[in-house]
Amino acid sequence: MRSFRSPGGLRAVAIAPFTWLALTARASEYGAAASAVTDYDYRGVSQSANHPALQLEADYSSGALHVEAWTSNVQFGADPGAYEAGHQEIAYSADLTVNAAGWLRSNFGINYATYPGLDPGCNYAETWVTLAHGPVSTSLHYAWDYCAVHPHLGAYYQEFNGNWPLHHGWLAAVAHVGVSWGPYWSADNGGAYLDYALGFSATWHRVNVLAEGINTHGYQSVGPGQPFSGKAKLLLSITLALSSAAD
Repeated sequence: MRSFRSPGGLRAVAIAPFTWLALTARASEYGAAASAVTDYDYRGVSQSANHPALQLEADYSSGALHVEAWTSNVQFGADPGAYEAGHQEIAYSADLTVNAAGWLRSNFGINYATYPGLDPGCNYAETWVTLAHGPVSTSLHYAWDYCAVHPHLGAYYQEFNGNWPLHHGWLAAVAHVGVSWGPYWSADNGGAYLDYALGFSATWHRVNVLAEGINTHGYQSVGPGQPFSGKAKLLLSITLALSSAAD
């Protein structure tokens, strides 16, 4: 259940910096990244039972078009030996950017998340549209068949992100707030829930470091260290990114 807030490999590292990459039309370019994170966070909810995750990404962009493959380890079972535990998420996405150099930039795309070895009903597709101006953006996501737990129920996610450069461009303050809602969340969570985050991102050449506090409001009570915990946490990550484009 990869978040395109942290649109979450590269995009899972920081709230906003990599959203801006997706909103910038580029010449043909290949890229790859490796990220080490203290938790695989998805919209405020742990996908790795608050355990560290290694996330890898490969992507290609040509003008407005951008395609990507991304993977992370996941922990969906309480017992490390459980059927749901120790699996991998592999996600594929494609998106287009419109008016990349304009006053109001837009981006829209589709993501397909898969979980090899799990019930195929866990796989799902999600579309999104993003509007951005200056340091702020908003995105609306929609999955029409979110999960096999409640089949054929749709889920929406509305998010707002900010990325404000602080010191010569290498340091930035990042902020995020999002709300998960729709038929799926009414059935699974008793209604909508809010997630929010605030932190700092620093970039040196090809290395990005992120530290952010994350919490949820209205999410079901699942304790820290348990699968799908939405409790408050400090997330730390470091990413090494490579690109065929010149520095």
